[in-house]
Amino acid sequence: MGGVAIVGFGTFAFGVRAERKGRNTISAKKVVKYKPDKALKEEIGY
Repeated sequence: MGGVAIVGFGTFAFGVRAERKGRNTISAKKVVKYKPDKALKEEIGY
């Protein structure tokens, strides 16, 4: 899936969270995922 990259900050992309069954059923849905950039990780000591 496509995403948006911001240089020096990170990448945002869409993902799909699977359906969860049980007493409180949660249907599948799209979620935003974030991956920090290498430069940001080094800056904050991640």
